[in-house]
Amino acid sequence: MAVNAPDLISREGVLSRLRRHPEIEVREESDHEPGTVVIFVHGTLDDIALARLRRVVHDEGARVVLVVSALREAELLDVVECGVANVMASYAQGMP
Repeated sequence: MAVNAPDLISREGVLSRLRRHPEIEVREESDHEPGTVVIFVHGTLDDIALARLRRVVHDEGARVVLVVSALREAELLDVVECGVANVMASYAQGMP
């Protein structure tokens, strides 16, 4: 499992929680094989984050768990198109 986050604090926070579980193999973001699960942590899914998400899924063959604080309906369609395995959002804008 690897973590992709835009800042060191978010990345290290998630990694510190994962390292508490010896059954989870934590890898460096740049050191994973196709099929590796990547926790993709971003506050919002802007164009830069979406481009990075596409690269991680399509080019690197990773399976992604997306963690965002907000997700709009249009962004959800982009996420589904990318092939994201799971989405965790604390607030979904424009969705019932």
